[in-house]
Amino acid sequence: MWVSLSSQIEDRATTLESPNNRSRFSASVCLRAAQEETVAELRTVEGEAASYLDQISRYYITRAKLVSKVAKYPHVVTLHDMILKNFEKIKKPRNSNAESLY
Repeated sequence: MWVSLSSQIEDRATTLESPNNRSRFSASVCLRAAQEETVAELRTVEGEAASYLDQISRYYITRAKLVSKVAKYPHVVTLHDMILKNFEKIKKPRNSNAESLY
């Protein structure tokens, strides 16, 4: 779609600048500048849209990989939950347990 739109804009600019339309030449200079700016903006938007779509694709691919790993290794999720729930106890164990650790 973007390529078609930018091609149409460039084609119209070429038509206005042809020798057969000399009476419109001064207007075409201003119009050509506006068209070049529009085409440049279209290219920028096209690049940003492509980048955004790529990021969405990468997000879902990464998410699918993680979901498959969770399905394959459910015990790891349980262990992770246990560690998170007991994180404070792991960081600061009771004194009686700390002596036996060393």
